[in-house]
Amino acid sequence: MFGAWRVDDVAGVEAAHEAGAAFVLGDVADRDMVIYSNRHSLPFYAAATTPLEVRAVLDLGATGAMLWPADVVGHVMAGHLARVGLAEKVIPMGGMGAFAAGEWLKHGAPAACVDTTLLGDAPDGGDLGLLRDRCGSFRKAMQRAVEARAEKSAG
Repeated sequence: MFGAWRVDDVAGVEAAHEAGAAFVLGDVADRDMVIYSNRHSLPFYAAATTPLEVRAVLDLGATGAMLWPADVVGHVMAGHLARVGLAEKVIPMGGMGAFAAGEWLKHGAPAACVDTTLLGDAPDGGDLGLLRDRCGSFRKAMQRAVEARAEKSAG
């Protein structure tokens, strides 16, 4: 699934929609961007960092919030947001390693956006073996999150 990131105005949301994006991660929480996205059934996650900002984004009618930079607030925030019923509406992004991404997923985040933490220097000719190892770590973390969610819903 592909989406658009760094979208900061309605024209950007429209361009993403026309290009076939499955979702939009917006840099701002703008009512007009939300209205356009909702009108076209395009999931829109507006930028937020704190629980108060997450609630404000949801009050605008956005699908959810893109919590950026996730490494600044840390993966512990996932548990706090889960306790107040917000984790399922938050996609963390930025600077997360495998463990942190897994914690977000375990607590209900619909996705976790990983970047250079996963890729490292591989795109610039770096060690592909290390990339393979990082991919394995992320897959294991994701599997643990899936298992934890299954246990939680069964219990």
